[in-house]
Amino acid sequence: MKIVTKLFLIIFLTASIQHHSYAEGNLKKDLNKISQYVHELIPGDGITEFDFKSKESREPSFSILAVRDIAKSERSNFFTQFSLQNNDVGSDERYIANLGFGYRGLSQDESTMIGLNGFYDRELTEDHERLGIGMELRGSLFEFNINKYFRLSKAKNVSGTEEQALGGTDYNARGPLPHMPWAKFSWTGYNHEKDEAASHTRGNIYAVEMALTPYLQFDFGRDIGHGFDGPTNVANLTYKYPPNNNITTLVDGLWDSNIFEDQSSMKGHLSDKVKRNNVITVEIQGAVIITSQ
Repeated sequence: MKIVTKLFLIIFLTASIQHHSYAEGNLKKDLNKISQYVHELIPGDGITEFDFKSKESREPSFSILAVRDIAKSERSNFFTQFSLQNNDVGSDERYIANLGFGYRGLSQDESTMIGLNGFYDRELTEDHERLGIGMELRGSLFEFNINKYFRLSKAKNVSGTEEQALGGTDYNARGPLPHMPWAKFSWTGYNHEKDEAASHTRGNIYAVEMALTPYLQFDFGRDIGHGFDGPTNVANLTYKYPPNNNITTLVDGLWDSNIFEDQSSMKGHLSDKVKRNNVITVEIQGAVIITSQ
């Protein structure tokens, strides 16, 4: 808790620097060069994100994620999303890769975006496999998405212990905080379908997502689960390239006189990443321990 709190305070205070100082700083120039180099390694139009996640009772984790447009028009987008991340499973570091495709379309007035997607997830170290399908409904103020996961692989023997990838469901709703268009409140409910455990594992994650700058986002939340970890605090820092200039950030001002921002077109969000759990949930069947993201 102390580490998470300190990280939150450092990031929040750093992001409070005035816009002009930030824009002209050497740090931004250096980050631009690094991000542009990585972005060019994965050619095509789209976004690239670097993620650092800290969760109580777990080792810190990282991920790199990219979204690339395949066939984009003024009102729709067919795209691919792929990522690589690590995860801690019983003090054993695992690496998970994800590959997915999605389609998004806009309503007639461009105020609403509807999307469908499908993903293949694979744990590279122990060969657990999973399939996922998802649907999203997004507007300029509120959004909702749901994902369903299906296990593909059979139980694996890892160092004498049986492990089984799990299927499940998660669903997420997000909306802006009043007078603070740079911050959103997020609720995620999840259900991991048991294999040999006594019951399914259910929980809720409540978080505040803060767009600090066009490049930087910080999320802080509470995972109130009913599994092995119990309630835990979660912090996530994301660096984005190219910068997301379609949103209001903290450097634009802490407080807005309007309760909520005026509704706007969703056209600038056709290439956003799909919100889902990219880590395969595993049941360790000796002690029936559920390990997830």
